[in-house]
Amino acid sequence: MTLLVINYLLLDCIIKFLQLIIMQYDTETITYNTFCSLSKAKIAFLSENLESIPTEDKKVLANNIINRCKEIYLDYVTTC
Repeated sequence: MTLLVINYLLLDCIIKFLQLIIMQYDTETITYNTFCSLSKAKIAFLSENLESIPTEDKKVLANNIINRCKEIYLDYVTTC
């Protein structure tokens, strides 16, 4: 496997993982602190590697996930 394929597979896994923890946070299965500890590094990696995603649909999905995570971070700060 080439590095590009491995990088894409990692990004795809991160996207699925973030979708899962967003759902868990929205259903109050995990706390804000847990959400942050599980998502911060993955969001940074995803943001830095958006150009490695080969399809426009996946890029849009990745951007939507990044934006949703940022909303959660901001919502928590403004409600505290």
